[in-house]
Amino acid sequence: MAKLKSNSGYTLTEMLIVLLVLGFMILTTPILTNYDFAINDFFNEYAYTQFKAIKDIKSFEIKNSYISNYHPISFNNKGNINISQTILLNGKNKNIKLTLLLGSGRLIRAK
Repeated sequence: MAKLKSNSGYTLTEMLIVLLVLGFMILTTPILTNYDFAINDFFNEYAYTQFKAIKDIKSFEIKNSYISNYHPISFNNKGNINISQTILLNGKNKNIKLTLLLGSGRLIRAK
């Protein structure tokens, strides 16, 4: 059998540069995004409850401990909300104001 000789590959310098860039991205991503699990949990629960209301053709209500200053968020059997309101999400690192639009149930971040 003939030996295959291949000179294609990465040099040590190229490999170190790639690892340096990847390491920098991994270390700085959580700092730049300021990720907050409480807010993420609310969005997941909101989307799941809205989908469940559409799927089961029943009314559902969100009960979440991260929300303050709000009327109960309830979805009708079409997945639309019944009360338009502005809610305050109490996250670990920050608080966010969200406005719920009547009808479609879309969320808008208030400034």
